[in-house]
Amino acid sequence: MANEALLSVDKLNAWYERSHVLQGVSFEVRAGEVVSLIGRNGAGKTTALKSIMGLLDRTTGSVRFDGTELLPQPAHARYHRGLAFVFEERRIVPGLSVLENIELGLMATAGGLARMHEVVDGIAETFPRLKERLHQEAVTLSGGEQQMLAIARAMAAAPKMVMLDEPSEGIMPRLVEEMFEYFEGLKNKGVTILLVEQSVEQALKISDRAYIMDQGRIVHEGPARALLDDVEMQERYCSV
Repeated sequence: MANEALLSVDKLNAWYERSHVLQGVSFEVRAGEVVSLIGRNGAGKTTALKSIMGLLDRTTGSVRFDGTELLPQPAHARYHRGLAFVFEERRIVPGLSVLENIELGLMATAGGLARMHEVVDGIAETFPRLKERLHQEAVTLSGGEQQMLAIARAMAAAPKMVMLDEPSEGIMPRLVEEMFEYFEGLKNKGVTILLVEQSVEQALKISDRAYIMDQGRIVHEGPARALLDDVEMQERYCSV
């Protein structure tokens, strides 16, 4: 595994209006790693992802991705640099089919639509449920299928790193298992993943390292396996 940091976050601060949500957050994700941000609801995990993607109006600090400082850049420029984000709320576009939603992910990349056949073949292999529904209106899919579509749309652009925000939220356990098997497959292919997931056990099982957030700060970091075995640490910072 490469030691070079693909993503390096340093002293990141973020605000929602007057609320100072992120307070000097620093962490890194190396190329080929799966890294989890874990902690209770409201700890600042989603805010960290949105700040990295350029979706908040007010941020300070440093976010370097693939050697480039991102903070001055708009979200679409970060996307073009190879940074993808799968939102917790999925953001499936109404009125468009499954295939047309996937095309949106390809249109934003140079020569993307020329890869449509390759992408659809990949989806058929990975998410056979979507292959059967390519021409169905996307918003009529089940919650789990919509999550699969959101992930497939993000991965269609072959990003250098994908950020996943609560991918198991509101999904049947059987489909959650399928998704995490897919994430494990991405990891084995060397895809870099930054994961926010409320199911701490699921997240840590596929992660190389993890950072615990609490009240807008990083309070602990370590190998994912060690945190998986540290029940006291999980109860202190992750239990409801």
